[in-house]
Amino acid sequence: MYEEHLKDFENIFDSLSRKYNAHNIFYDFIKMCAIAIYNSFAKNEQMEKEYLKIINTYSKEDQLLFPKMFGKLIMAYEESKDITDILGPLYEKHQLGNSKMGQFFTPTHISDLMAEITVEDENKLKQNIKKHGFITMSEPTCGAGRYDIITCKNIKKKKYQLSTRLACIGNRFIGSLCIYDIYTIITLWNTRCCILWKYTNTRHAFSIRNSAIFLTILEI
Repeated sequence: MYEEHLKDFENIFDSLSRKYNAHNIFYDFIKMCAIAIYNSFAKNEQMEKEYLKIINTYSKEDQLLFPKMFGKLIMAYEESKDITDILGPLYEKHQLGNSKMGQFFTPTHISDLMAEITVEDENKLKQNIKKHGFITMSEPTCGAGRYDIITCKNIKKKKYQLSTRLACIGNRFIGSLCIYDIYTIITLWNTRCCILWKYTNTRHAFSIRNSAIFLTILEI
């Protein structure tokens, strides 16, 4: 079933790509997913306007494909036997990155090593959970979220309930796609999170949460 949902998801994406720019479709889809998730518990009129602005750039017929694609993504994650990344491979498969903007992908074995080191000290992990009730991660180059994914896998491997509280702090100044991407992925893992996005060269920042738990903490 996982493969079937994944195939359906890619087929819908490919059908839209024949009419519109693939990068724009990917970005719009991820952003609308993030807005839909956020507005499901904390209604934000500005985000709702942004959602409508994006969706209305597509024909009425094609607008219906985006919620179908989101549904297939949800079902794929539901059927997945492990924490996995569906969006990252699609992004790379369609070569949607832009090296001219300084986007470079960290080799997977380097990301895996960094993530392994992050949760190597189990006692420290226990102390953080006991003291704060959640875990924070600083991810200065979050990109497609490989580091975040492997870190979450390692936390789960240590028998911690991943669905408790995870606060991911991502510093990024190139664009917001990575933030919306990892926010959507983490939410579909049924994990509560608060993601902070900070420009590295200015003080501008914003946060996005998927649970009311984080509405009164980690304020910027």
